[in-house]
Amino acid sequence: MSKTLDSLVNYIDKKVAPPLLRVAENRYLVAARDGILATVPLTICGSIFLILAFPPYEPWYNAMLASPWFGLLLRGSSVTFGALSIFLAVTVAYSLAKRYEPEGVSPIHAGVISLVCFLASSTPTLGETGNFGSPGMLPAIILALLSTEVYRWIVKKGLYVRMPAGVPPFITEMFKALVPVLVVLMISWTVGTVLNINVPATITGALTPLATAVDSWPVATGWSTLVVIMWSIGVHPSAMLAPLYPFFYSNLAANVAAYAAGQPIPHVFMEQSFVLWNSDGGTGNALALLLVCFTSKSKTVRRIATIAFIPALFNINEPTLFGLPVALNPILMIPMWISGVVSCGIGYGLMYLGIVRPPVAALPWTVPPLIKGFFFTLDPLGPVAEVIVGILIPALIYYPFFKVFEKGLLEKEAKAAKAT
Repeated sequence: MSKTLDSLVNYIDKKVAPPLLRVAENRYLVAARDGILATVPLTICGSIFLILAFPPYEPWYNAMLASPWFGLLLRGSSVTFGALSIFLAVTVAYSLAKRYEPEGVSPIHAGVISLVCFLASSTPTLGETGNFGSPGMLPAIILALLSTEVYRWIVKKGLYVRMPAGVPPFITEMFKALVPVLVVLMISWTVGTVLNINVPATITGALTPLATAVDSWPVATGWSTLVVIMWSIGVHPSAMLAPLYPFFYSNLAANVAAYAAGQPIPHVFMEQSFVLWNSDGGTGNALALLLVCFTSKSKTVRRIATIAFIPALFNINEPTLFGLPVALNPILMIPMWISGVVSCGIGYGLMYLGIVRPPVAALPWTVPPLIKGFFFTLDPLGPVAEVIVGILIPALIYYPFFKVFEKGLLEKEAKAAKAT
Protein backbone atom coordinates (compact mmCIF):
# COMPACT_ATOMS: atom_id res chain seq x y z
CA MET A 1 0.00 0.00 0.00
CA SER A 2 2.87 2.31 0.82
CA LYS A 3 4.27 1.97 -2.70
CA THR A 4 0.85 2.70 -4.19
CA LEU A 5 0.46 5.83 -2.09
CA ASP A 6 4.00 6.92 -2.90
CA SER A 7 3.20 6.56 -6.60
CA LEU A 8 -0.02 8.55 -6.17
CA VAL A 9 1.74 11.33 -4.26
CA ASN A 10 4.48 11.45 -6.88
CA TYR A 11 1.88 11.61 -9.68
CA ILE A 12 0.05 14.49 -8.01
CA ASP A 13 3.31 16.29 -7.33
CA LYS A 14 4.62 15.89 -10.88
CA LYS A 15 1.50 15.88 -13.04
CA VAL A 16 -1.38 17.51 -11.16
CA ALA A 17 0.23 20.28 -9.10
CA PRO A 18 2.30 22.02 -11.84
CA PRO A 19 -0.67 22.77 -14.16
CA LEU A 20 -2.69 24.01 -11.19
CA LEU A 21 0.15 26.25 -10.12
CA ARG A 22 0.40 27.64 -13.65
CA VAL A 23 -3.32 28.36 -13.54
CA ALA A 24 -2.86 30.09 -10.19
CA GLU A 25 -0.19 32.34 -11.69
CA ASN A 26 -2.38 33.46 -14.62
CA ARG A 27 -2.42 37.25 -14.44
CA TYR A 28 -6.16 37.53 -15.02
CA LEU A 29 -7.04 35.01 -12.31
CA VAL A 30 -4.58 36.65 -9.94
CA ALA A 31 -6.09 40.08 -10.67
CA ALA A 32 -9.61 38.72 -10.10
CA ARG A 33 -8.56 36.98 -6.89
CA ASP A 34 -6.72 40.00 -5.49
CA GLY A 35 -9.53 42.32 -6.48
CA ILE A 36 -12.05 40.11 -4.69
CA LEU A 37 -9.85 39.79 -1.61
CA ALA A 38 -9.69 43.58 -1.45
CA THR A 39 -13.47 43.59 -0.92
CA VAL A 40 -13.42 40.96 1.86
CA PRO A 41 -13.34 43.60 4.64
CA LEU A 42 -16.52 45.03 3.10
CA THR A 43 -18.29 41.67 3.12
CA ILE A 44 -17.24 40.96 6.70
CA CYS A 45 -18.44 44.37 7.91
CA GLY A 46 -21.62 44.06 5.85
CA SER A 47 -22.23 40.67 7.44
CA ILE A 48 -22.02 42.22 10.90
CA PHE A 49 -24.78 44.68 9.99
CA LEU A 50 -26.82 41.81 8.52
CA ILE A 51 -26.46 39.70 11.67
CA LEU A 52 -27.57 42.64 13.82
CA ALA A 53 -30.57 43.32 11.56
CA PHE A 54 -31.57 39.64 11.31
CA PRO A 55 -30.40 38.07 14.58
CA PRO A 56 -30.82 34.26 14.73
CA TYR A 57 -32.84 34.54 17.93
CA GLU A 58 -36.60 34.94 17.49
CA PRO A 59 -37.42 37.44 20.28
CA TRP A 60 -34.52 39.64 19.25
CA TYR A 61 -35.46 39.17 15.59
CA ASN A 62 -39.07 40.29 16.18
CA ALA A 63 -37.89 43.26 18.22
CA MET A 64 -35.51 44.35 15.46
CA LEU A 65 -38.24 44.15 12.79
CA ALA A 66 -40.35 46.58 14.81
CA SER A 67 -37.41 48.85 15.58
CA PRO A 68 -36.43 51.97 13.59
CA TRP A 69 -32.89 50.58 13.67
CA PHE A 70 -33.86 47.77 11.28
CA GLY A 71 -33.75 49.89 8.13
CA LEU A 72 -30.59 51.67 9.25
CA LEU A 73 -28.77 48.40 9.91
CA LEU A 74 -29.99 46.92 6.64
CA ARG A 75 -28.51 49.87 4.81
CA GLY A 76 -25.12 49.01 6.27
CA SER A 77 -25.41 45.63 4.57
CA SER A 78 -26.88 46.93 1.31
CA VAL A 79 -24.12 49.49 0.71
CA THR A 80 -21.54 46.70 0.93
CA PHE A 81 -23.07 43.54 -0.56
CA GLY A 82 -25.44 45.58 -2.70
CA ALA A 83 -22.60 47.44 -4.38
CA LEU A 84 -19.95 44.70 -4.64
CA SER A 85 -19.91 44.88 -8.44
CA ILE A 86 -18.98 48.56 -8.35
CA PHE A 87 -16.14 47.88 -5.93
CA LEU A 88 -14.90 44.93 -8.00
CA ALA A 89 -14.90 47.00 -11.18
CA VAL A 90 -12.30 49.21 -9.50
CA THR A 91 -10.26 46.71 -7.46
CA VAL A 92 -9.83 44.08 -10.19
CA ALA A 93 -8.75 46.67 -12.75
CA TYR A 94 -6.38 48.22 -10.22
CA SER A 95 -4.88 44.82 -9.45
CA LEU A 96 -4.27 43.98 -13.12
CA ALA A 97 -2.91 47.46 -13.87
CA LYS A 98 -0.33 47.11 -11.09
CA ARG A 99 1.26 44.40 -13.22
CA TYR A 100 1.35 46.79 -16.18
CA GLU A 101 2.58 49.82 -14.23
CA PRO A 102 6.15 49.54 -15.61
CA GLU A 103 4.59 49.85 -19.09
CA GLY A 104 3.08 53.23 -18.21
CA VAL A 105 -0.39 52.08 -17.12
CA SER A 106 -1.79 53.92 -14.11
CA PRO A 107 -3.63 51.61 -11.66
CA ILE A 108 -5.80 54.46 -10.39
CA HIS A 109 -6.90 55.49 -13.86
CA ALA A 110 -7.42 51.82 -14.80
CA GLY A 111 -9.88 51.54 -11.92
CA VAL A 112 -11.70 54.70 -13.04
CA ILE A 113 -11.85 53.51 -16.66
CA SER A 114 -13.18 50.12 -15.58
CA LEU A 115 -15.88 51.74 -13.46
CA VAL A 116 -16.92 53.96 -16.38
CA CYS A 117 -17.06 50.89 -18.62
CA PHE A 118 -19.21 48.95 -16.15
CA LEU A 119 -21.64 51.79 -15.48
CA ALA A 120 -22.00 52.84 -19.12
CA SER A 121 -22.59 49.30 -20.35
CA SER A 122 -24.91 48.27 -17.53
CA THR A 123 -28.10 50.23 -18.02
CA PRO A 124 -29.33 53.31 -19.87
CA THR A 125 -29.82 55.08 -16.52
CA LEU A 126 -27.92 54.84 -13.27
CA GLY A 127 -31.23 54.47 -11.43
CA GLU A 128 -31.38 50.83 -12.48
CA THR A 129 -29.03 49.30 -9.93
CA GLY A 130 -29.82 45.60 -10.32
CA ASN A 131 -26.37 44.94 -11.74
CA PHE A 132 -24.53 46.50 -8.81
CA GLY A 133 -24.93 43.59 -6.39
CA SER A 134 -24.28 39.88 -6.87
CA PRO A 135 -25.72 39.63 -10.44
CA GLY A 136 -23.05 42.01 -11.72
CA MET A 137 -19.99 40.60 -9.96
CA LEU A 138 -18.76 38.27 -12.70
CA PRO A 139 -19.49 40.81 -15.47
CA ALA A 140 -17.70 43.51 -13.46
CA ILE A 141 -14.60 41.30 -13.26
CA ILE A 142 -14.65 40.52 -16.98
CA LEU A 143 -15.23 44.14 -18.00
CA ALA A 144 -12.46 45.27 -15.62
CA LEU A 145 -9.99 42.91 -17.31
CA LEU A 146 -11.10 43.93 -20.82
CA SER A 147 -11.08 47.68 -20.18
CA THR A 148 -7.64 47.49 -18.58
CA GLU A 149 -6.29 45.60 -21.59
CA VAL A 150 -7.74 48.28 -23.89
CA TYR A 151 -6.07 50.95 -21.75
CA ARG A 152 -2.77 49.07 -21.89
CA TRP A 153 -2.99 48.62 -25.67
CA ILE A 154 -3.59 52.36 -26.22
CA VAL A 155 -0.61 53.22 -24.01
CA LYS A 156 1.66 50.67 -25.75
CA LYS A 157 0.72 52.09 -29.15
CA GLY A 158 1.44 55.61 -27.94
CA LEU A 159 -2.11 56.79 -28.74
CA TYR A 160 -2.39 59.23 -25.87
CA VAL A 161 -2.00 62.94 -25.18
CA ARG A 162 1.57 63.90 -24.33
CA MET A 163 2.43 66.88 -22.18
CA PRO A 164 5.57 69.03 -22.39
CA ALA A 165 8.54 68.36 -20.16
CA GLY A 166 8.31 70.00 -16.78
CA VAL A 167 4.58 69.40 -16.34
CA PRO A 168 3.86 67.79 -12.94
CA PRO A 169 3.56 63.99 -13.18
CA PHE A 170 -0.04 63.85 -11.94
CA ILE A 171 -1.07 66.27 -14.71
CA THR A 172 0.80 64.16 -17.27
CA GLU A 173 -0.94 60.98 -16.07
CA MET A 174 -4.32 62.71 -16.13
CA PHE A 175 -3.99 63.68 -19.80
CA LYS A 176 -2.42 60.33 -20.64
CA ALA A 177 -5.63 58.64 -19.48
CA LEU A 178 -7.84 60.98 -21.53
CA VAL A 179 -7.86 58.95 -24.76
CA PRO A 180 -8.33 55.56 -23.00
CA VAL A 181 -11.26 56.96 -21.02
CA LEU A 182 -12.84 58.37 -24.16
CA VAL A 183 -12.37 55.15 -26.16
CA VAL A 184 -13.74 52.88 -23.42
CA LEU A 185 -16.61 55.28 -22.68
CA MET A 186 -17.61 55.54 -26.34
CA ILE A 187 -17.59 51.76 -26.79
CA SER A 188 -19.53 51.16 -23.57
CA TRP A 189 -21.99 53.97 -24.27
CA THR A 190 -22.61 52.76 -27.81
CA VAL A 191 -23.31 49.21 -26.71
CA GLY A 192 -25.20 50.02 -23.51
CA THR A 193 -27.15 53.11 -24.53
CA VAL A 194 -27.34 53.37 -28.31
CA LEU A 195 -27.76 49.63 -28.94
CA ASN A 196 -29.58 49.21 -25.60
CA ILE A 197 -27.66 46.03 -24.75
CA ASN A 198 -27.25 45.38 -21.05
CA VAL A 199 -23.74 43.93 -21.20
CA PRO A 200 -23.53 42.64 -17.58
CA ALA A 201 -26.88 40.91 -17.95
CA THR A 202 -25.74 39.37 -21.23
CA ILE A 203 -22.49 38.12 -19.67
CA THR A 204 -24.38 36.76 -16.68
CA GLY A 205 -26.72 34.85 -18.98
CA ALA A 206 -23.81 33.36 -20.89
CA LEU A 207 -22.09 32.28 -17.66
CA THR A 208 -25.21 30.85 -16.00
CA PRO A 209 -24.55 27.22 -17.08
CA LEU A 210 -21.00 27.43 -15.73
CA ALA A 211 -22.14 29.04 -12.48
CA THR A 212 -24.80 26.34 -12.08
CA ALA A 213 -22.21 23.61 -12.64
CA VAL A 214 -19.89 25.11 -10.02
CA ASP A 215 -22.71 25.15 -7.44
CA SER A 216 -23.25 21.40 -7.63
CA TRP A 217 -22.47 18.35 -5.52
CA PRO A 218 -19.93 16.80 -7.98
CA VAL A 219 -17.91 20.01 -8.28
CA ALA A 220 -18.13 20.72 -4.55
CA THR A 221 -16.99 17.21 -3.66
CA GLY A 222 -14.28 17.05 -6.31
CA TRP A 223 -12.90 20.47 -5.46
CA SER A 224 -13.00 19.88 -1.71
CA THR A 225 -11.31 16.50 -2.06
CA LEU A 226 -8.56 17.88 -4.25
CA VAL A 227 -7.89 20.70 -1.79
CA VAL A 228 -7.55 18.14 1.02
CA ILE A 229 -5.22 16.00 -1.09
CA MET A 230 -3.04 19.01 -1.90
CA TRP A 231 -2.72 19.85 1.79
CA SER A 232 -1.88 16.23 2.62
CA ILE A 233 1.16 16.27 0.34
CA GLY A 234 2.34 19.58 1.75
CA VAL A 235 1.19 21.80 -1.14
CA HIS A 236 -0.82 24.91 -0.30
CA PRO A 237 -4.00 24.73 -2.42
CA SER A 238 -4.02 28.38 -3.48
CA ALA A 239 -4.02 27.13 -7.08
CA MET A 240 -7.42 25.59 -6.41
CA LEU A 241 -8.96 28.81 -5.16
CA ALA A 242 -8.28 31.36 -7.90
CA PRO A 243 -10.59 30.00 -10.65
CA LEU A 244 -13.57 29.65 -8.29
CA TYR A 245 -13.23 32.83 -6.22
CA PRO A 246 -15.54 34.88 -8.50
CA PHE A 247 -18.24 32.21 -8.26
CA PHE A 248 -17.80 31.81 -4.50
CA TYR A 249 -18.30 35.48 -3.74
CA SER A 250 -21.08 35.89 -6.27
CA ASN A 251 -22.91 32.99 -4.61
CA LEU A 252 -22.38 34.47 -1.14
CA ALA A 253 -23.63 37.90 -2.21
CA ALA A 254 -26.72 36.33 -3.80
CA ASN A 255 -27.40 34.40 -0.58
CA VAL A 256 -27.08 37.58 1.48
CA ALA A 257 -29.51 39.42 -0.79
CA ALA A 258 -32.01 36.54 -0.66
CA TYR A 259 -31.78 36.28 3.12
CA ALA A 260 -32.31 40.03 3.57
CA ALA A 261 -35.34 39.85 1.26
CA GLY A 262 -36.80 36.82 3.05
CA GLN A 263 -36.46 34.64 -0.05
CA PRO A 264 -35.16 31.05 -0.38
CA ILE A 265 -31.37 30.82 -0.24
CA PRO A 266 -30.22 30.01 -3.80
CA HIS A 267 -26.65 28.69 -3.45
CA VAL A 268 -24.92 26.01 -1.40
CA PHE A 269 -21.28 25.85 -2.48
CA MET A 270 -18.88 28.67 -1.61
CA GLU A 271 -15.77 29.16 0.46
CA GLN A 272 -17.77 29.47 3.68
CA SER A 273 -19.42 26.10 2.98
CA PHE A 274 -16.02 24.44 2.66
CA VAL A 275 -14.84 26.10 5.87
CA LEU A 276 -17.85 24.59 7.67
CA TRP A 277 -17.56 21.11 6.12
CA ASN A 278 -13.82 20.52 5.98
CA SER A 279 -12.01 23.09 8.10
CA ASP A 280 -12.78 22.56 11.76
CA GLY A 281 -9.26 22.92 13.05
CA GLY A 282 -8.03 23.63 9.54
CA THR A 283 -8.38 21.81 6.24
CA GLY A 284 -8.96 18.11 6.76
CA ASN A 285 -10.89 18.69 10.00
CA ALA A 286 -7.70 18.59 12.04
CA LEU A 287 -9.58 19.29 15.27
CA ALA A 288 -11.26 15.87 15.02
CA LEU A 289 -7.87 14.20 14.65
CA LEU A 290 -6.50 16.10 17.66
CA LEU A 291 -9.40 14.95 19.83
CA VAL A 292 -8.52 11.38 18.87
CA CYS A 293 -4.87 12.12 19.66
CA PHE A 294 -5.76 13.11 23.22
CA THR A 295 -6.88 9.51 23.83
CA SER A 296 -3.52 8.15 22.72
CA LYS A 297 -1.22 6.09 24.94
CA SER A 298 1.73 7.81 23.31
CA LYS A 299 3.13 10.74 25.30
CA THR A 300 4.62 12.15 22.10
CA VAL A 301 1.26 12.26 20.36
CA ARG A 302 -0.48 13.81 23.38
CA ARG A 303 2.25 16.44 23.64
CA ILE A 304 1.94 17.32 19.94
CA ALA A 305 -1.86 17.45 20.30
CA THR A 306 -1.56 19.82 23.26
CA ILE A 307 0.70 22.14 21.29
CA ALA A 308 -1.45 22.01 18.15
CA PHE A 309 -4.82 22.37 19.88
CA ILE A 310 -4.85 26.16 20.37
CA PRO A 311 -3.92 26.92 16.73
CA ALA A 312 -6.55 24.38 15.64
CA LEU A 313 -9.22 26.32 17.55
CA PHE A 314 -8.54 29.10 15.06
CA ASN A 315 -8.49 26.68 12.11
CA ILE A 316 -4.71 26.69 11.72
CA ASN A 317 -3.72 23.14 10.83
CA GLU A 318 0.02 23.35 10.12
CA PRO A 319 1.12 22.18 13.62
CA THR A 320 -1.12 19.11 13.22
CA LEU A 321 -0.34 18.54 9.57
CA PHE A 322 3.42 18.65 9.95
CA GLY A 323 3.75 17.84 13.66
CA LEU A 324 2.27 14.33 13.84
CA PRO A 325 2.79 14.36 10.80
CA VAL A 326 -0.24 13.91 8.55
CA ALA A 327 1.41 15.28 5.41
CA LEU A 328 3.11 12.52 3.41
CA ASN A 329 2.10 10.01 6.09
CA PRO A 330 0.15 7.28 4.23
CA ILE A 331 -1.62 6.02 7.35
CA LEU A 332 -3.15 9.41 8.21
CA MET A 333 -3.46 10.77 4.67
CA ILE A 334 -6.11 8.19 3.74
CA PRO A 335 -8.59 9.15 6.51
CA MET A 336 -7.96 12.82 5.74
CA TRP A 337 -9.03 12.18 2.13
CA ILE A 338 -12.01 10.06 3.17
CA SER A 339 -13.09 12.70 5.67
CA GLY A 340 -12.91 15.33 2.94
CA VAL A 341 -15.27 13.37 0.70
CA VAL A 342 -17.71 12.27 3.42
CA SER A 343 -17.91 15.60 5.23
CA CYS A 344 -18.43 17.48 1.99
CA GLY A 345 -21.09 15.07 0.79
CA ILE A 346 -23.08 15.18 4.02
CA GLY A 347 -22.64 18.93 4.49
CA TYR A 348 -23.75 19.68 0.95
CA GLY A 349 -26.75 17.39 1.34
CA LEU A 350 -27.90 19.04 4.59
CA MET A 351 -27.79 22.48 3.00
CA TYR A 352 -29.21 21.42 -0.37
CA LEU A 353 -32.18 19.77 1.33
CA GLY A 354 -32.81 22.86 3.44
CA ILE A 355 -32.13 21.11 6.75
CA VAL A 356 -29.38 23.62 7.49
CA ARG A 357 -29.33 27.09 5.96
CA PRO A 358 -26.42 27.66 3.53
CA PRO A 359 -23.99 30.48 4.40
CA VAL A 360 -25.50 33.97 4.41
CA ALA A 361 -22.66 35.84 6.11
CA ALA A 362 -18.89 36.17 5.81
CA LEU A 363 -16.49 36.09 8.72
CA PRO A 364 -12.72 35.53 8.84
CA TRP A 365 -11.69 31.88 8.38
CA THR A 366 -9.98 32.00 11.79
CA VAL A 367 -13.34 32.18 13.62
CA PRO A 368 -13.43 29.15 15.97
CA PRO A 369 -15.65 26.12 15.34
CA LEU A 370 -19.28 26.31 16.48
CA ILE A 371 -19.11 30.10 16.46
CA LYS A 372 -18.61 30.08 12.69
CA GLY A 373 -21.31 27.42 12.29
CA PHE A 374 -23.78 29.76 13.98
CA PHE A 375 -22.82 33.05 12.36
CA PHE A 376 -22.08 31.75 8.85
CA THR A 377 -25.57 30.27 8.56
CA LEU A 378 -27.54 32.35 11.12
CA ASP A 379 -29.23 29.04 11.81
CA PRO A 380 -29.41 27.43 15.29
CA LEU A 381 -28.79 24.07 13.59
CA GLY A 382 -25.54 25.37 12.06
CA PRO A 383 -23.33 24.53 15.07
CA VAL A 384 -25.09 21.17 15.56
CA ALA A 385 -24.45 20.20 11.93
CA GLU A 386 -20.88 21.45 12.21
CA VAL A 387 -20.20 19.24 15.24
CA ILE A 388 -21.61 16.19 13.45
CA VAL A 389 -20.16 16.81 9.98
CA GLY A 390 -16.90 18.53 10.89
CA ILE A 391 -15.90 16.83 14.15
CA LEU A 392 -17.74 13.62 15.12
CA ILE A 393 -17.84 11.91 11.73
CA PRO A 394 -14.21 12.81 10.88
CA ALA A 395 -13.14 11.58 14.33
CA LEU A 396 -14.78 8.21 13.65
CA ILE A 397 -13.03 8.06 10.29
CA TYR A 398 -9.64 8.99 11.74
CA TYR A 399 -9.85 6.64 14.74
CA PRO A 400 -9.07 3.20 13.20
CA PHE A 401 -6.28 4.61 11.04
CA PHE A 402 -4.88 6.52 13.99
CA LYS A 403 -4.75 3.34 16.09
CA VAL A 404 -2.58 1.75 13.39
CA PHE A 405 -0.34 4.83 13.40
CA GLU A 406 -0.23 4.81 17.20
CA LYS A 407 0.72 1.12 17.36
CA GLY A 408 3.77 1.69 15.18
CA LEU A 409 4.73 4.78 17.15
CA LEU A 410 4.44 2.96 20.49
CA GLU A 411 6.67 0.19 19.19
CA LYS A 412 9.29 2.75 18.18
CA GLU A 413 9.04 4.48 21.57
CA ALA A 414 9.44 1.14 23.36
CA LYS A 415 12.55 0.30 21.33
CA ALA A 416 13.99 3.75 22.03
CA ALA A 417 13.31 3.31 25.75
CA LYS A 418 15.10 -0.06 25.79
CA ALA A 419 18.06 1.39 23.90
CA THR A 420 18.53 4.02 26.61
